[in-house]
Amino acid sequence: MTDSSRFGRRAYLLLALGTIAFTIYGSYVPFHFRSRPFQEAYTAFVWTMQTRTVFESRSDGFANWMLGVPLGFALLGALRAGRSNGWATALIGGCLVPLCALFAAAVEFGQLFFPGRTCSGTDVIAQALGALSGVLGWVLFGPWLTERVRILFDGDRDPQRGLQFLVGYAGFVLFVQWLPLDFSISPHDIYRWMKRDYLKVSYFPFEELRSPAWRDGATVWDKVQGWLELSMLFLPLGLLIRNVPWLRPWWRVPVIAFAYAFLSEAGQITVSRHPSSADVLVATFAILLGRVIAAVATTPWVPNRRKDVAWFLAQLWIIALILIHWQPFRWNSNPLEFRRDHWVWWPLPAQVSENYLRSLDKVILKFLAFVPLGILLAWVGGWATGGHAKRRAAILGGVAAAVLEVGQSTVIGRIGSPIDILFGILGGWLGAAVAEQMVQEGAEHGNH
Repeated sequence: MTDSSRFGRRAYLLLALGTIAFTIYGSYVPFHFRSRPFQEAYTAFVWTMQTRTVFESRSDGFANWMLGVPLGFALLGALRAGRSNGWATALIGGCLVPLCALFAAAVEFGQLFFPGRTCSGTDVIAQALGALSGVLGWVLFGPWLTERVRILFDGDRDPQRGLQFLVGYAGFVLFVQWLPLDFSISPHDIYRWMKRDYLKVSYFPFEELRSPAWRDGATVWDKVQGWLELSMLFLPLGLLIRNVPWLRPWWRVPVIAFAYAFLSEAGQITVSRHPSSADVLVATFAILLGRVIAAVATTPWVPNRRKDVAWFLAQLWIIALILIHWQPFRWNSNPLEFRRDHWVWWPLPAQVSENYLRSLDKVILKFLAFVPLGILLAWVGGWATGGHAKRRAAILGGVAAAVLEVGQSTVIGRIGSPIDILFGILGGWLGAAVAEQMVQEGAEHGNH
């Protein structure tokens, strides 16, 4: 077995373990355990498996199906990566599906001991079908996909790596923008949602700020926070455009950025979300800003001048993070007073306690918010090509996240979470890695 095969198996094993951990965590948070007799719980479980077998919510069923897909795919990949016997792979995959279903049933049974959680037979069915889909996906595409990923991260073997990263992230953004993926293709529903008096589509830019009827109960600060988070999602697209030669001419970027932002918003009509012309403009601006930042990173300016520009952008980004975490800026009477109810000691309870697809975009944005900060901090410190760039950016990202969480705990109506500091650490590390890669790409391809 080659080293690359071992690496592939370890990666798939980590993905499988992460899926298992996320499923367990999301099923039991906030961990309010209540003891009950085993026979009583068993009787309730049997009744649930026999009666709650009809899918009442399409989005909930899809969410559970998506939990099963990576589990089946990753488990089979962990066992069969680097091995070419197709019949043995199919046989092992067939044995994994019942095991995945048994795991889903065990998790559902455990929910009977946690008040507020709902045990359902449809969740087991959906996760089992997802595991079957994941296994079939591996049998059909697993070896090919594994090899493509290896080539993608080997720059010398794949000259189209920049384009592939761009296409992959563009697809990821559409996935986030169209969550919870509860698609409706009924022409009647789409027509009704597009009617202005239905308040489903905001046609005029930033009319949400002028008319309370378009805010869906949100304040002006909430809308501003949403636009800042949206810009954080789209900005990496501008960074990646720099590494695609045929997209480097400046006149092409605004056209493509606007068309892509319009597509992402238009698709929201079919998934029970609220498309907005303001979102299109914000997303377009974020892509262009990312392109400017990438140009700053790869243009051979005097080093001190580049640092000045990076430091200015880093300050703007820190202000944006403060606006996101501390609005509406209504402080407690005694901000230094420690109150237990202002802290949550487990990560993302609101995002995973219900249908996680409805708030997965918030989870992703919590992480992505610190990636550009890591990039800018790496440039400010002059570490973009240094050996300790990732470690230093991770430390500073963690410090920034800690300050933001402490401040958030003193704002009325908001809470802090020490676990969320991990987003700052991981985001800072990834940002420094991206900065290093961007500088290398600029050196390899030259400046245009």
